[in-house]
Amino acid sequence: MLEGQGASAYGDDELAGIGDALAARVLSHPDRPTGLVAVNDMLAIGLLAGLRRAGRCCPGDVSVVGMDALPLTAHTLPALTSVESPLRAMARRMVERIAQRMADPDLPGDEFLFRPGLVVRASVTAAPAGGRA
Repeated sequence: MLEGQGASAYGDDELAGIGDALAARVLSHPDRPTGLVAVNDMLAIGLLAGLRRAGRCCPGDVSVVGMDALPLTAHTLPALTSVESPLRAMARRMVERIAQRMADPDLPGDEFLFRPGLVVRASVTAAPAGGRA
């Protein structure tokens, strides 16, 4: 599969395939990282598969973190650490904002920041004291 070219009708499957292919590229890099953060969980799941296929241990050789905290990530091998967005708080704020804008269409735009959480599982290793992971 080539990056950017769809291999199937299912985007998640394609993202996992891209992650799988990227694992080989990461492992061949002369300054191989000790940790990877993927843009989403499906890409991270593909990275886990590619690392395993290459005979590498996660997190022993490379730690992997995804984004989305999909329920599926608790069942990967190893279970995937993931960044979790506060979706309920975000949705609540959006609905409140829509109601405010409906009541006052001239209400100026605003920016809202939400603190993500980290669901720590077995795909990461702790950083050594004074070092980096």
